[in-house]
Amino acid sequence: MTYIIPRLTLARTAALFAVLFIALLLRTSELGTKGIGHYYYGGTVLSMMQSPSNFVFGAAEPGGSITVDKPPLGFMTQAVAAWIFGFNWVSLALPGVISGVLTTTLVHAMIARRFGFWPGTLAALVVAVTPVSVALDRTNLIDSQMILAQTIGVAFGLRAIETGRLRPLLWSALAFGAAFNIKMLQSVFPLPPLILVYLLSAPAPWAARLRRLAITGVVYGVVAFSWAVAVDLTPPDSRPFIGSSGNNSAFDLIFGYNGLMRTSGATALIGGPTASTGIQAFIESPTRLFDSDLFYNAGWMLPLAVGIAVIGILAWRPRRAAEEPFRALLLYGSWLLIGGYVLTVASFIHAYYSIILMVPAAALIGIGAWWAVQSRRGALIWAAGISLLLVYQHIKPFDDGYPPVWWPLTAVLAVAGIAAWRMRRIALTVSFGAVAIVITPFVFSGLTSSMALDRTVPEPFGTFPTRIWLTFHDIERLDYNPDALAFLQAETQGIEYMVAVPNAAIGSPYVIHSGRPVLFIGGFIGRDSMISDAGIAQMIADGRVRYLYLPDSATAFRPELRVWAAENCRLVFGVDLSAPRWEMRNGTPTRIWGAPRGIDSLFDCFP
Repeated sequence: MTYIIPRLTLARTAALFAVLFIALLLRTSELGTKGIGHYYYGGTVLSMMQSPSNFVFGAAEPGGSITVDKPPLGFMTQAVAAWIFGFNWVSLALPGVISGVLTTTLVHAMIARRFGFWPGTLAALVVAVTPVSVALDRTNLIDSQMILAQTIGVAFGLRAIETGRLRPLLWSALAFGAAFNIKMLQSVFPLPPLILVYLLSAPAPWAARLRRLAITGVVYGVVAFSWAVAVDLTPPDSRPFIGSSGNNSAFDLIFGYNGLMRTSGATALIGGPTASTGIQAFIESPTRLFDSDLFYNAGWMLPLAVGIAVIGILAWRPRRAAEEPFRALLLYGSWLLIGGYVLTVASFIHAYYSIILMVPAAALIGIGAWWAVQSRRGALIWAAGISLLLVYQHIKPFDDGYPPVWWPLTAVLAVAGIAAWRMRRIALTVSFGAVAIVITPFVFSGLTSSMALDRTVPEPFGTFPTRIWLTFHDIERLDYNPDALAFLQAETQGIEYMVAVPNAAIGSPYVIHSGRPVLFIGGFIGRDSMISDAGIAQMIADGRVRYLYLPDSATAFRPELRVWAAENCRLVFGVDLSAPRWEMRNGTPTRIWGAPRGIDSLFDCFP
């Protein structure tokens, strides 16, 4: 197979422009109507903008006492955007929007170069309308940037596989090293398949392949671990505490909180905080990718993509190692299955982690369309697979009560595809099926962007939180107490830390709304050993912090510190109980009156 860039005719140019326009529109619609998004990461960017040290280490609060729970590379791009355009929601989301559109473009180029323009267009369209991608690309989370870096790495890796040359491998190592410095071990899933396919099919002697891979591995290791090594070599008293690590080590963060917890069935971290807070836990089951809210994130195309992957891997033979589509099927198929396996066995995940399946699934569907055009038998198998996929795509939304206003169109396209097959119009058969399978995820992606929900964790339309929102439109996001903020701002001028709080979930909104240092005693989720009780008492004695918040509801959090506060501090005030909020109780949204997340019991500990 020859690898050429398809010539762009007027029709092809219009089609590619339409796909990219859809990708851009879905990711920017109503973008400016939201807040800062994830306060923890928004506060991190605001903190990184305040000093070079905060920028390099990724400080989670302006005082530089503790880092965010990720490497700082992904947040550096947001900080640069905020420096240029101002600190606001659009500037923080801009790197994600750009990453999503560039990933769409790159997937088109990767598939079109090897399988033709229209299979590449279909693969790009799948990326453009995948709901989890739309939801994530509109936020200040950094997964979209990781996916782009991964995809760049795969693109260079494919070039190295085709040519056997070292230079593309080195560029691939740089891209994957960058991806590692965005989300650590979650970035490595494409690497084993890429190495395997390179070993099996690169046009070079075995010794040369091994030597080039070894050199590439060294480069990757240097780039990937550069930040962690630099951090751990810096004396602890000259840098922030490494947030979400058990022993103030970046390597513990890599292999603990951002390692085993995210990629295995481990329910606790090595030396670090337990994985019991802030993570969505799904029932461990081989089918949970298909029967939970993961469906609404990335499950729309999964059965077809998995089927193509399994068929392609089973059809692979050593004598076909250097042939397309077999090595492409082996690469993308293995990548998809590894990612699916990790999401299946991981004990605690966010549903949006399923974005790791998007690029290989889109590529496989593009390759499947190319294969289907080759013969009438292939087109029949494609039509059968598409028909089953359409049934799958509609069962869960129907069961969840969504009105089937767009379903007749998909049915018409499916019937038209079967009719085209009977008339031996193979390309038309594949085209009808391709359009049919993207309509429903496109509708849900459009609803995701048009609702513009101000949520900390991105959720595509159809997931559990958005179903609640449809019923209770007046649910407000109450993340801080304005009265407490005004009081603290007025009373803490000249004091280094505005307030000390148990964790970043409580303190980050105060960073966002004040730009002031806030001491996160327990880090992100409240279980970091950043500072001892004696250390907090010393900071109070030194005048670095005066006010302390210890929620009565957190009975398991540092009970000895609560005892100390009761004996040595004065209660300033409690929460304003007049603000309504909603909570889930026994699976039912219930309106309650009480403390929002934020300051509810404020202590003055000044001697």
